[in-house]
Amino acid sequence: AIAFEQRREEHRDHRDQRRAPALEEHQHHDDDEEDRLEAERLEAERKARAEAAAAAEKERQEKLAAEKKAKIEEESKAAADKFEMITAQGCLRQLDWKTAIRQLETLKDEMTTAEGQLAVDLQIRKVNDMKKVQDLLIAQMPGKGSNKPFVFHRSPLRGQRVARVNDKEIELERPGAKPSVKNKSKITWQRFYKDNNANFFELVNHYIYNGRKTCGLSMNDVADALTGAALTFQLVFAEDDNTPARVKTLALQAVKEFPDYVKTAKEIFPDVEFPEAE
Repeated sequence: AIAFEQRREEHRDHRDQRRAPALEEHQHHDDDEEDRLEAERLEAERKARAEAAAAAEKERQEKLAAEKKAKIEEESKAAADKFEMITAQGCLRQLDWKTAIRQLETLKDEMTTAEGQLAVDLQIRKVNDMKKVQDLLIAQMPGKGSNKPFVFHRSPLRGQRVARVNDKEIELERPGAKPSVKNKSKITWQRFYKDNNANFFELVNHYIYNGRKTCGLSMNDVADALTGAALTFQLVFAEDDNTPARVKTLALQAVKEFPDYVKTAKEIFPDVEFPEAE
């Protein structure tokens, strides 16, 4: 009986030994499955966090872009509004270029975006181009090199010749006038701009529109001066019925002289239809 029990015990041990690898293999399989599921869970959580972070970042970037766009629009409008205010104040009609530029430069210092600063730069350029017209006329009207002093052919200054000119006034004389007739007169630039738009157009046509031939100006100088002349007609001689046609003619000529100028010209004269660059 003892021997029988020993054999049963040995058989049981042998059976358990044979079962052990299978149990271990089954347990190992369960452990692998749990590890896989845990890894999948962690990966899903990681992806969810990454997607949430990406969505939040996208929303943040969109918000920043919208805020920047709004700021750019605000500052660009401020630049245009400042130029309109300067015009309304009479700075341009009075040829007070320094005050106009100083006000715009003060505004530029307040700008927080590069686009806002560029918008102010465009307004400053407009003032500078208008100033260049006066500077060019001061240099050329009395006669320079082989060019003779300018003689006006239109009223109200018909027949009068430029004797001297500076940044304050123009001195005129009547060639061949009788000794009994007052031969010389002076007119301030402000009054000249105010009352002599036909004579101003004479000067623009001679020294600026035909500036490359008359004065030997570079393409850039001609384009700038043509723009300044167009702006002068637009802002100073606004009431003249001929102004719209003259503005268009001068603006188109600026681009014809200097085709690379078309983008800037479109910004300055949005109502003028310019030919597309080739």
